[in-house]
Amino acid sequence: MKLILAGDGSRRSALEEMVSEKGLSDHVYFLGYREDLDRIYPLGTSYY
Repeated sequence: MKLILAGDGSRRSALEEMVSEKGLSDHVYFLGYREDLDRIYPLGTSYY
């Protein structure tokens, strides 16, 4: 299972640190700010 997160915000660095501490870095991908979300949405099966 992979989690792909697009976007930036004030809590991003804290979330990246938590993912690393939990050993989930191989499963969680931080893409940062993107303007091409229409290309990213098809990669997943759930959207929020």
